[in-house]
Amino acid sequence: MTHTSRFPAIATRAVWFLAPISAMLLFPAMVRAEQFVLFDVAFTYTKEDADNSKPSKSHYYVKGTMLNPDRPKDWTSPTDYRNGTVHIRTEVIEKPEGDEPTTWSLCYIPNKGQKNGYGCTGTVIYRKKGVYEQDVSMKSFWENDSIVWSEGIKQMDLVIKDDSGGKGHAHKRSDHEKFFPTKVRITMVQVSAGSKYDPNLVPDLPLSEPATASAEPVDMKRLFNGRDLTGWDGDPRLWSVKKGAIRGETTAENPARGNTFIIWKNGVTKDFDLRLSFRCNAANNSGIQYRSKHIVDGGVPNQWVVRGYQHEIRNEITVPNVAGFIYDEGGKRGRLCLVGEKAVWEPDGKKIVSANLIDQEGFEKLFKLDDWNDVVILARGNKIRHYLNGGLIVDFSDNDPALALREGILALQLHAGEPMWVEFKNIRIKDLTPPSAD
Repeated sequence: MTHTSRFPAIATRAVWFLAPISAMLLFPAMVRAEQFVLFDVAFTYTKEDADNSKPSKSHYYVKGTMLNPDRPKDWTSPTDYRNGTVHIRTEVIEKPEGDEPTTWSLCYIPNKGQKNGYGCTGTVIYRKKGVYEQDVSMKSFWENDSIVWSEGIKQMDLVIKDDSGGKGHAHKRSDHEKFFPTKVRITMVQVSAGSKYDPNLVPDLPLSEPATASAEPVDMKRLFNGRDLTGWDGDPRLWSVKKGAIRGETTAENPARGNTFIIWKNGVTKDFDLRLSFRCNAANNSGIQYRSKHIVDGGVPNQWVVRGYQHEIRNEITVPNVAGFIYDEGGKRGRLCLVGEKAVWEPDGKKIVSANLIDQEGFEKLFKLDDWNDVVILARGNKIRHYLNGGLIVDFSDNDPALALREGILALQLHAGEPMWVEFKNIRIKDLTPPSAD
């Protein structure tokens, strides 16, 4: 077994973690310990490792210098981590073929226990290589109340399992070759009560959203059944289902009365991972609305008017008039973030562009003209990223306290004007909203 603990590199830069007591006393107004990395380890794990791990098989032990030496002794005060959340990042670097469902139990071993004596959360259940992330309430996982949190944590036990439940240790499987060897990087970030995980505060951790879209979670929720418009509401003159896709179409004889939308009726979007495929003609443009609002008052031209963040949909290849930019539909800010931009919209209304993600040549290689294109939209807090056919094309942070949108409906657009058609299929979503600490 080989392993690397990246924690020491993180700890040396962790001004935002738990500052030394002397620093807290000298500079109390400057220190705000909202989150800290508990551990960050990368390791290769074989069947032999699982069989020979002691005292328990299939265990990988994180202890000693592998844990953050500046972690709090008391997780309840003065900063309340016990009632916060834990952000779990799992990077599956190597995995046997076969897509066998796999997970790791992540067990907190306390300095002082009660009842069962320890408690366990876990990674997502994954099938493929890639990056998987989730936020878990510290009050929701198994036996979390068996830990005396005021006495702190001395060790973390990582246990590789199948998806059958608590006793599904991988080394016991007759087909163990589906699990071993594997290589993973697991990072746990403790977030205090009332705070949200911020990847920008973890300087040595790769971005949650890399330049290519992460592997799709196994538990995505499908929003369209492929047969009819159950769960969706739009102008029945314009929206239908054709060959397994939602199709919107206008003609000269049957135009849209202003921009109109088909609205998903079974939920709202907050923090999420949305994935779908689209295609359209080049006569007009369309869009994917998220964190948006259904407008019914004020003399609207039809009963399906939506305003808010829009992922532009087009069948063009000349930047900037291409699919993927963020548009403020019905708002006053226009094109918020163009394809290729890593940008921040500041509270004073200025947009600051800090990087170029893709150029004209790169977009031409990425986009499939007159064909289906795959979209991934990731939204966490004020940060939004758009991916096209697996490549990152937009990275946007909305820091305007009055105009930034954190919650709202999901909808698909038909644009007024020139006759057009657009199709959407394979629409699925995963809610990434951090759980309440209550």
